[in-house]
Amino acid sequence: NVFSVIFATLSQATAQAQALGKPAPDLLGGSGPQMATIIATPLFHVTANNCAAQTATVAGGKLVHMHKWDAGEALRIIEEEKITVFSGVPTMSREIIMHPDFSKRDTSTLSAFNGGGAAVQPDLVDKITRAGRGAQPGQGYGMTETCGIISSASGFFLADKPTSTGILMPIYDIKTIDADGNTLPAG
Repeated sequence: NVFSVIFATLSQATAQAQALGKPAPDLLGGSGPQMATIIATPLFHVTANNCAAQTATVAGGKLVHMHKWDAGEALRIIEEEKITVFSGVPTMSREIIMHPDFSKRDTSTLSAFNGGGAAVQPDLVDKITRAGRGAQPGQGYGMTETCGIISSASGFFLADKPTSTGILMPIYDIKTIDADGNTLPAG
């Protein structure tokens, strides 16, 4: 599943860069600042384990563990540890952005606010995009029980279709069925 996360991140970032006429970003830590992420959810959850810890480890990144969730403390850590990626449940991202200290803290190192465990609400996608600090929204759909990331969306792909769960990871087949078990068409 680390490879699914890396695949999704690199393919979406590369496509976005190409659409904007920019070079593909170096997301695996070969150059530029070290990836740094907060582990703000339990390690047994796919968000902390697969999306944050394993991905940061592959990239040679820094992991900063929080003992318990507090948005003000998260803002302090983001500023002091120069956190580049935040992954948590959508409520956590909302609490950070709406916190009274958000405008007082330097969060300029953040490149992504990623969410999982619940759908990232369309208004939160917009709030993250409009926060104006360079961080882009992202979300994934998966199942902690199977340790799987099934689909993900980020950046302007998510901003353009904020109710989408994104592209399917290449190791999965999926179908949507109605209440009677009939397969529905894509879309």
